[in-house]
Amino acid sequence: MWRGERVDHFQTVRLRNDGMPLDVSAAISPLRDSAEKVMGASIVARDISRQKRSELDVRASEERFRAIVETTPECVKLVALDGTLLHMNTSGLRMLGARSPEAVLGKNVYSLVAPEHRDQFRAFNESVCRGMRGSLEFDMISLDGKRRHMETHAAPLLGPDGSVAQLAVARDITERKQAEETLGQQKERFDLVANATQVGFWFCDLPFHKLNWDNRVNEHFWLAPDAEVTIQTFYECLHPDDREPTRQAIARSNENDLPYDIEYRTVAPDGREKWIRAMGRTFYDEARNPRRFDGVTLDITKLKHAEESHRKLAATLEHEVRTRTRQLEERTADVLRQAEQLRDLSRRVLQAQDEERRPIARELHDSAGQTLTVLGMNLAQLAQKVGRKAPELAGDAEVIQEIVQQLHREIRTASYPLHPPLLDESGLYSALSWYVQGLNERSGLEMTLDMSDKFGRLHRDMELMVFRLVQECLTNIHRHSGSKTAVIRIARSADAVNVEVQDHGKGMSMERLAEIQSKGSGVGILGMRERLRQFEGSLNVESGPKGTRILANIPIVHAAAVKSNGIEPLPTIQ
Repeated sequence: MWRGERVDHFQTVRLRNDGMPLDVSAAISPLRDSAEKVMGASIVARDISRQKRSELDVRASEERFRAIVETTPECVKLVALDGTLLHMNTSGLRMLGARSPEAVLGKNVYSLVAPEHRDQFRAFNESVCRGMRGSLEFDMISLDGKRRHMETHAAPLLGPDGSVAQLAVARDITERKQAEETLGQQKERFDLVANATQVGFWFCDLPFHKLNWDNRVNEHFWLAPDAEVTIQTFYECLHPDDREPTRQAIARSNENDLPYDIEYRTVAPDGREKWIRAMGRTFYDEARNPRRFDGVTLDITKLKHAEESHRKLAATLEHEVRTRTRQLEERTADVLRQAEQLRDLSRRVLQAQDEERRPIARELHDSAGQTLTVLGMNLAQLAQKVGRKAPELAGDAEVIQEIVQQLHREIRTASYPLHPPLLDESGLYSALSWYVQGLNERSGLEMTLDMSDKFGRLHRDMELMVFRLVQECLTNIHRHSGSKTAVIRIARSADAVNVEVQDHGKGMSMERLAEIQSKGSGVGILGMRERLRQFEGSLNVESGPKGTRILANIPIVHAAAVKSNGIEPLPTIQ
């Protein structure tokens, strides 16, 4: 029921006579009489179909704009004059590390800008809000602390209330910036290396017309920096002997896709030369036609001069080395000859010593010994007669008889170090057995001879050498080892005689053993080695806390070998 209230502006849709919808905006107001009584209503209707279509178009345009803004990978933001962040799309929120718009909207955007770029960004924002357009690069710090390098393009945007804000589209160019910095660093390093090594770069399109290269290449070819260079100019700068090989190397690279690497000489107008190494390659199109020929040049003049100096020096040194080597060889040969002469002298001294001792020992053993034997027998007969005829002198006769026997034993003992008579008469086994038995009695040492009584005979000098070897070892044991026991083992095979003498004494110090093993030792060991050397024998000395062991290996010397060593051979007795 109409109560006189006024209803303003409502919209409705009506159908026209042709059936098309019609958007209508109507305004209703009451009609009153003089007594203010409502008598009816006044309706004013207006066709707003075009307006509605415009509004729908604007709304659709806004929806499309919002969709574009939300789907773009760039950051789209709206910033007020005071720096308040009014709007930001999803990509921007993601760049800031914001989980929701509320985390950043309505807050000051300057706090998100890196401190060193904050003043610059504030000035940029204020200039845009005053109507300027522009772009800026700055670092942004996201909520999670990650630094991003941004590139923004901005324009002023007038708001419904008449205020102006910065509408900006920004993209994250961190990777591009890093790549540019890396590229810049690489270029700096490249330029540093190029300048340090005098590397020059050249480029040319094929077929050859004009060569393009930098000033370092010009310097290599004695050209002015602005000189125009053709392939013919290039060849004219080369040494005549190097032109054809260079031309062939370029042709091989162009035709066969081979690396271009050649050394040639460039010649200045005044005749000065430089050595250049050129390296490059040919580049082809999809049809495998050569299109570019690029590479580098390197001045290797100093290297070539150094190589030439090195060759001369090497030749000089080689000559000096050959000369010095020849001199050293001559001196070494002289030393070897002297050493051989010394060894031969030593061998002869030992032989002479043995030869001198042999007749003395024989004389003591045979002549003096036999004389004392006869004297002893006569004294025995005299003692018997004295006992029968003058008993009071019997004791004196026995004393004299004992003295003669003692003298006989001492002569025999003295003759053994000179030369054991049994060695010539009965061989090595008998001589060593008698010697070891006598040494046991005289020294108190317990010495054991492990040697077969069927050992057989060797060459006379070899038997004497083995006897002297054992004699020297036992003398050293008695004097130095402190051992109470010793074992002598002697065995022979078809090719060699092996001698082993071992004690159980205090052993040698490491220093003394090292000196002996290095063949720098006392007279006794040197004498053993010298005697063994005549028969190509070897000597090894082992020593430790439990005693010392001497090992000798002597090849069986045949008559021919003995004679070649200057030793007169005797028949071998088996």
